Amino acid sequence: MLGLPGVFAQVAEYCAGEAGRRQVLASRVYTDPPSVLAERAPAVELRRLLESGFQPPELDLPEIGAPLGRLRRGAPTLDPEELAAVGRLAATTEAIRGALAEVADPVERPALSAQSAQLPLLGSLGADLLRVVGVDGTIQDHAVPELARVKRDLRRLQLQIETAAAS
Repeated sequence: MLGLPGVFAQVAEYCAGEAGRRQVLASRVYTDPPSVLAERAPAVELRRLLESGFQPPELDLPEIGAPLGRLRRGAPTLDPEELAAVGRLAATTEAIRGALAEVADPVERPALSAQSAQLPLLGSLGADLLRVVGVDGTIQDHAVPELARVKRDLRRLQLQIETAAAS
């Protein structure tokens, strides 16, 4: 086991994001066969499920570490783009949880069923956020009636200015 922290540090350098680096650096090494099998069991069960034709939901996994870090430090708000990322991740998490709940089977897939039961119940959080802030971070007019009214007034004023300038 000597030297494994150094190996983990080298592997972490190749990760695309901070979350991956943290996961690699927090990795544990299992040396006894029962622990190795228990650790691998959810992945083995998921692979079998995929091979049998299970279609997982499409993954949209934006990086939200920076905004969450700011919130933990007391930042009062997130930018619309950051809210959209949280909404996208929440919607993806709920889709994954729902899809796994449909195929959960404590007898056939006990490890995967146990792991899927630990996923947070986010309900409509993602969809609710994305109704207000689109996936691209734009505030949706229909979600904020006052904003829609202001935009209509601005368009009307712009048209009046253009009409006056043309005459």
